[in-house]
Amino acid sequence: MMPAQVNNKYKFLKRILVCVGAGLALLFSAWSVPSAQKRGSVISLAGRWQFQMDSADKGIEEKWFLRPLTDTIHLPGSMIQNLKGDDISLKTKWTGSIYDSSWFYNPRLAKYRVPGNLKIPFWLTPPKHYTGAAWYKKK
Repeated sequence: MMPAQVNNKYKFLKRILVCVGAGLALLFSAWSVPSAQKRGSVISLAGRWQFQMDSADKGIEEKWFLRPLTDTIHLPGSMIQNLKGDDISLKTKWTGSIYDSSWFYNPRLAKYRVPGNLKIPFWLTPPKHYTGAAWYKKK
């Protein structure tokens, strides 16, 4: 196995361990809820949250959990519903799509292929695009 493959495998395993550790921490914190709270009560997650996209996947390494995040987001709602993500372009790599290739070369549709006036008429094409880690934080 090449050194880069070993490094990628190590990063993947490290990420799994971090996720498992976070899940266990959440589970144990649920057990430590004060007894004054009634069994079966609900804690709403709705509202304004601190938020930050982590496209470089540096949040754990840089300990973003110890500092305020740079943006906000409203829950319930997805990143797309909150218009979070990168602006789309002709080079956006969609994860799924059905499209008519004539959009790319039809002169009548050229005005919709211009940055600033980009109109993507295809299925599963939201106004923003993002794949990667994102952080949510609330007290």
